[in-house]
Formats: sequence, C-alpha cells, structure tokens
Amino acid sequence: MIAEFNKPYSGAEPSNGINPLLKWAGGKRRVLPRILRYVPSEFGTYFEPFLGGGSVFFGLGLQNKRSVISDINQDLINFYETVRDAPLELLQIVSGFETSDESYYSIRAQDRDPKFHEHVSNSQRAARFLYLNKMGFNGLHRVNKQGHFNVPVGRRATPHAPLFNLVSETELLRMSDYLRLPETGTDSPGVRLGAGHWSDFLKDVQEGDFVYLDPPYDPISKTSSFVSYSDEGFGENDQRALRDICIELAVKKKAFVLLSNSATDLVKQIFVHETRGVFHIAEQFSVQRSVSAQADKRVLATEVLIWNYSNSLS
Repeated sequence: MIAEFNKPYSGAEPSNGINPLLKWAGGKRRVLPRILRYVPSEFGTYFEPFLGGGSVFFGLGLQNKRSVISDINQDLINFYETVRDAPLELLQIVSGFETSDESYYSIRAQDRDPKFHEHVSNSQRAARFLYLNKMGFNGLHRVNKQGHFNVPVGRRATPHAPLFNLVSETELLRMSDYLRLPETGTDSPGVRLGAGHWSDFLKDVQEGDFVYLDPPYDPISKTSSFVSYSDEGFGENDQRALRDICIELAVKKKAFVLLSNSATDLVKQIFVHETRGVFHIAEQFSVQRSVSAQADKRVLATEVLIWNYSNSLS
C-alpha cells in the first residue's frame, strides 16, 4: 500500500486541532506530534475504537472527514454526547460542585447505589464524570470488578478549597461544535460516536480508511499493569484478538492501521513477528509516565508505534 505522510516530527505542537477536555492516564497529548507524523495525508473515514481522552482524534482536526469514534466506557461516551448535545447544561451543573476532599469522596460514592443511573440525567452523569476526572489522581479512570470508580482524590484538592473552573466555556463549546459535525451519509463529513466493544466499531472499515488503535497497554512488568478502564480488563488474549483484527483490516480491507502500545517483547512478538511482514515498527521512543504519586518514582517507559503501510516517510 502506498501513502503520503505528514511532515517528519519536529516537536512542534499541532495547530489544526483542538485540545482534549479530560486528563487521561496514558493519553497521547505529549506524543501527539510524533503520532501525527505517521498519519496518511489522504484517507477515507477515520476510526478510533479506544477513544479515551481523545488527544489524537481532537488533535487531527477532522472537520472535513467522516469519523467513527468509540470506547467501551459508557460513562466516557455519555460525557462526550453531553458535550455535543448540552454543553451549557453540563457547565452549569459542574460549576455547582465543591472541591473539598469530602465532596470528592461523596460524589465518587454515588455509583455504589445500584439505582444510581436511574436517578440521574445524562447531563448529571456527565458532570460527575468530568468532576471526578479533574479532581481525581493524575487523570486515572479505574473501576473495580463491580464497576465502581475507585480512584483517590488528587493532591490538587484541599479541604474547603474555593470553587474553580473545571473547564472553560470556550473550550467546551469548541469541542461541542467539533462533535456536532453533521453525519448525513456514509461519505459525508461527520462524527459517529458510540459505546461498546472495540471490534463492533471496526466492521465498517473499507479500503483506504485510517484506523488508529490505542488499546490498554501490555504491562511492562507484573506490578505495573493498569487495564481497569472497564470492569472487563484487557489481557494477553485481548491483545492477540486485536492483532487478528489488525491483520484483517490490513490484508483483506486494505486500510491504513496505526497502533500504539508498550514496547514489550509480547507486543513485538504478536504484532510484528507473528504477522510475517504485514506490520512493522514505525518508531520506538521513551515517554515519562506520571501514574506514580511521587515525582522521583516516575520513570521513562518505552512505547512503540506499529503500522502496516510503510517503513519510511516521503
């Protein structure tokens, strides 16, 4: 497959997209210029089934493209749907929250009520999601086996702290406009947003489409595993299932596929060596991970970009 690419990585920030609203552990804001280096200059529909904080989707500036974006996290997708459909209502609700530790843990505990989702509106649910994201530790979104959010409060929150702006109205309305791009047909610019299993949103990929995959990473050690973005987890079998669909997308559907992951032996084995030349390493680089509460314990981790459509830039 032949494709032209964007300019080589220069370290400069992209200028044609918008900033994500959410903090997100493992988000791609820091390495976005590096990822944009490998985006085809011309492609059909954009697919991203592990949306998370959306740094790549929002950073691409896809006003003239059709996009299919999704995530298994229903609260996350409800948040984006609310930003799209009712941004001012969302802003009004979240501005009424207090920023004390006590308030955080009280709001966090709301999902322990089995009927919680029956008692709140989509906008209230989205406001809670935004509040916990901004107030919680380092942008983590972690749930236990019961689906209960269990991230501790971040160091930013102090007892009896005054209210602060969790998000600016300007940023919120800009993202709302971006998400409300009309979808009037299969070839028309617009955004399809959905919640569900990642594989369900890749069934409509066609030749020439661009698929960016940022799954929960393969852990670099037994003690560093963090895949609890949903109560289902994401283990080695999931990585292999993703690899199999990547091959189908690349070989049968002839799509452009770009994957981010940890540069572990397992990832290189299943996504590169076992694909027998279908996929190659585009780039391997180090990035600082900030999950640890202590700055001196935050280490550089090695990540890898894997693609199927070229091993050189034009």
